[in-house]
Amino acid sequence: MVGQVEAEHERQRRQRPKRRGRARKTVVTGYLIGDDSTQHKPKGKKMGGLGQHYSTTAERQVSGHCLAQSLYVLLGRRCPLAPQMYRQKAVCQREGVPFQSKVDMMKATLRDFQPVPDTLTHVLVDSWYTCRRIWRTARERGFLITSGLKANRWLWITDAQGQEQWMRLHEYAAQVPPAQYQKMTWPEQGEPRTVCVHVVRMRVRKLYTCQVVIARFALDCPLKAVRYWASSDLDAAAPTLITLSLPDGLSKSYSVMPKTCSASTSTNLWTPPPSCASGRSSWPPTPSWTKNVPGFSTTARRM
Repeated sequence: MVGQVEAEHERQRRQRPKRRGRARKTVVTGYLIGDDSTQHKPKGKKMGGLGQHYSTTAERQVSGHCLAQSLYVLLGRRCPLAPQMYRQKAVCQREGVPFQSKVDMMKATLRDFQPVPDTLTHVLVDSWYTCRRIWRTARERGFLITSGLKANRWLWITDAQGQEQWMRLHEYAAQVPPAQYQKMTWPEQGEPRTVCVHVVRMRVRKLYTCQVVIARFALDCPLKAVRYWASSDLDAAAPTLITLSLPDGLSKSYSVMPKTCSASTSTNLWTPPPSCASGRSSWPPTPSWTKNVPGFSTTARRM
């Protein structure tokens, strides 16, 4: 994979327009995508780690396992990191194991992850992980991060009279005039469609100064249908920020996230052994392209 990264840098250098002054540095971006997924176990009784978790498929609490998963996408190649079993506090006490929240797991993933050399890592997570701990860890590693925002987050804004104050995100979105939205193509998994996007640079409480993106499918759509997210990439233009999003989450590569323990080998994903459910799995095996990558640690992948 190192050779492919070097080839991509060389391709960008060849296509870079010749201008006076110092040439712009070439950038190869790898996306580290994090999410959690619930696997319903309707007949599970004595399986380790069973708990009550919300399932977006069933739209209710179900009995099963919750796996925190991460996927690294670079130049079209996909490398899933080992899934981690999330256990609720009551389950941990019953099984005698230390408790780790989903945020703790994601923080450990960001802390231990070893990207391919000479690449820029961009972290993509949903609003569950939008907190200062995750953002600080990403920034300390030199990673960019884009994450979803809930409508009740606080923004530090300056009103028309020059007064600064905190305002809820949904309240700010309600007062943005239509002229400040621009029409763009939404990168949906199906047929692309046009949406109205507003991008503003401001401070989000308990985060940092970031670019806040507000997307409406129509200017007259209800506030419940509006989507929000924030990015630490302060130099990114609105079209770039849009490519990092999907209506129900984040990332242009989100569709390749393994939603269950089983995944198709045709897309460079692996099927784990049954020990995946016990939390003791060594899945996935080290992909062949990592053998010649300096600094790629199998231990770091298993977190």
